[in-house]
Amino acid sequence: MAGGMEVDVTSKTAEIAAVVQGRVSNAREPALLIIDTPQRWRQALARNFTTRENWVSVTPFESGTDRRQDSTLSADSPPPLDLANHVALGVFTGLLEDGAPWIEIESVIIDGATANVCFTVTENLPTARAVKNPSPFAFIFINRPERAIENIRRACR
Repeated sequence: MAGGMEVDVTSKTAEIAAVVQGRVSNAREPALLIIDTPQRWRQALARNFTTRENWVSVTPFESGTDRRQDSTLSADSPPPLDLANHVALGVFTGLLEDGAPWIEIESVIIDGATANVCFTVTENLPTARAVKNPSPFAFIFINRPERAIENIRRACR
């Protein structure tokens, strides 16, 4: 394309099936995880969660629409991961100051074997319940892509 901008035809916006998120995890440092096997799912849960004062918000999306239905689960009964049809991308902020921050998922773009996740961490809301040393997290369940995801990175355009 002479004089124009190259268009990357390999990038594709991932369809998000569900988002599972909360304000408290054991993650002390920021981390991004790819969870595509039962073993990785068990490891992620064992390493990052306790049942102390934790709950998660689950937001399933109806395929091909923006329709969603929020619900709340206890962290000691996490949602099952349908590995036949989905991959989970874990986003952990690490330990933050007191407050009630939240991770807002903006998009997931798959580029070859890389998942590019765009997210922001909300400011503490004065009306939100304060959490001592929060460490917000989100699991983004996406439809399993044709090619396995080997890398994950934070990328906002």
